[in-house]
Amino acid sequence: MGLFSRLFGKPESYAGRPLLRLSNFRRQNMTGAFCLIDLVSQGEAVQRHLKGIPLHEKLEWLAERGKLDLMSIRKGFPPMYRFESSVGLYCCFFIRDDLIVFIGDNTTFTVDD
Repeated sequence: MGLFSRLFGKPESYAGRPLLRLSNFRRQNMTGAFCLIDLVSQGEAVQRHLKGIPLHEKLEWLAERGKLDLMSIRKGFPPMYRFESSVGLYCCFFIRDDLIVFIGDNTTFTVDD
């Protein structure tokens, strides 16, 4: 069992495999025709779409639309992820509450509604 599994009870990679069965209401709202090509440029719409949803469901939604890998877990820091879309665009980020915090060169940034 990996560190992520010990801490959070979920697999270390969310690479497109659904982890939980979602309620019919959430399934209808979350699996609509949302084509995710570039998470950074579409970040505002993604945040609005996922607002109020538990973290593991946000990760599942992202994994259904591309490849999502856990990058690292460090004590005192939120888990960091790498998302790669179906067209090969990727970014690194972590999630704090309902905000996606992107990780850039020597900086972090968010997008606002």
